[in-house]
Amino acid sequence: MKKILISISCTCLLALSSAQADTAVNAEKNIGGDVKVDAKCHVVLVDGNESIALWRLSPMHYSKLTKTAVGEKTLSTKTHKEVKIYKVIECTLEHQMFTDLKSQKLDKKTLR
Repeated sequence: MKKILISISCTCLLALSSAQADTAVNAEKNIGGDVKVDAKCHVVLVDGNESIALWRLSPMHYSKLTKTAVGEKTLSTKTHKEVKIYKVIECTLEHQMFTDLKSQKLDKKTLR
């Protein structure tokens, strides 16, 4: 009976230590910069149309997205051609809602 209890204890201890090791490895990957976030921006295009531009980028680049998106190309929802971004109205993470009502309405119409 003692041997069974010892073997069960060792098995549990081994399982717990391997789970903690997996958590530590995943934490190191996240610090390494491999994590990407999905973002969306309400933009005005050079041709005058407004659109929602979708991005996948690192959290570090997300903080600068409103400045760096100007001049980038995105698909126009009306012409279905690539058009340069003239102005960024608002950016947010994909799972969050825009604060501007016009941006929210345009976001609901945008296909993903």
